[in-house]
Amino acid sequence: MAGAEACVPGTIGGTQGWILIDANKEDVILKEGFKVERRDYVPISRFEPTVGAKALARWEKNEIAVALEVHGVAEEDIKKEEKDGRVRTYIAVKFLPPANLRTGLVFERSEITNKCPFCGKLHEEGSQYAEWHRMLGKRFFANQTELVAPGCCHGKQAERQERLSNGRTVILYHQTNEWTLGQIEESGKMLRGSEGTVGGAIYFALTPRETQWKTLRRGVMLVCEVQLGNMLKVDVAGVKKPPYKKLTFAHMMNPDSRGENPDLDLAALKLDPVPGDSILLNRGTDWREDRVQFGMPSAPEVVIFSWQQVKLKHAYKASPGDAWAQELGWFPDEIKAAHEKYKAGQMDRAAYENEFLKHTPELKPYQGLDAEAHMQKAEELLQKNFEAWKEARAEVGAA
Repeated sequence: MAGAEACVPGTIGGTQGWILIDANKEDVILKEGFKVERRDYVPISRFEPTVGAKALARWEKNEIAVALEVHGVAEEDIKKEEKDGRVRTYIAVKFLPPANLRTGLVFERSEITNKCPFCGKLHEEGSQYAEWHRMLGKRFFANQTELVAPGCCHGKQAERQERLSNGRTVILYHQTNEWTLGQIEESGKMLRGSEGTVGGAIYFALTPRETQWKTLRRGVMLVCEVQLGNMLKVDVAGVKKPPYKKLTFAHMMNPDSRGENPDLDLAALKLDPVPGDSILLNRGTDWREDRVQFGMPSAPEVVIFSWQQVKLKHAYKASPGDAWAQELGWFPDEIKAAHEKYKAGQMDRAAYENEFLKHTPELKPYQGLDAEAHMQKAEELLQKNFEAWKEARAEVGAA
């Protein structure tokens, strides 16, 4: 069942957990290793670095903390115990050498704006904000708040984290190719694309099969744990080949910025005038009259603008015959035969739809619904997905 995947720490990229440290101590620890004085073990956050941020805030007062990724530790040395209803995860050593620690940096961005995505303030080149902001892949914290823009608007970022923490987390799917998988495996992070219907982002389907007609790269399925936060809605049902927009993370966080450049025509998206962390994109039905899927549900998808909201659970390569890995426009022979009968007047539309959906059961929840109603149905499916995720998470515990 989609959404019932076991919620254990992702292994893509090899990160086994995180240690939170004062940013001022980062260089020394990466050079000399991490040593504990008060305990006989190294505590780590196994699921989310925010857990470590809470613990660090109790022990040390620092302005900015960073999360170091733990990797290469023997799994038998990683322990978990439950006490007083709380789960604690730790490594059974007093010293963790530099070889087991890394910053998580993917690369330093050379061409970026130093404008805060939350308030629009332009920071000077060479400022601490600018230096931190170009470090793509590193995770910064202020007390218990994970930062996207360290050094500015920490209060608004705390509000964002609260939305993500208290909102829904779901299991979603993204198809790509082996080359891209190799890039992702190096960092363990899924970065946004450069363009798309609403903008350069990460686009997810609710089931593996639905990725078949939503991707340009094929052969590898990524199973991801995604935080939705406050989900905005965009409806392009009934629009033939909607033009690409250039919505950004800054536009999502700062509603006032959406109208700054009229040429972008972001008003056409009809977003609610509030900060949003994800988008539910309703594509309605397929509009290509020459295709066997004409008029059939395309299925809504979820759009995310920040890698921090995506945890890669695992990936698997296509096996011969996997429908989700077939080229765009491929459908089983039974559907093609039924379509020929339908075109020849030997089968009515209702019978053809029944035959089509019999072989694409992932789309059956949308049967009989108007294209605009697909949005509400997807909402219901995401809620069931979230409930399944909570059950799976409770079974394995978190720390």
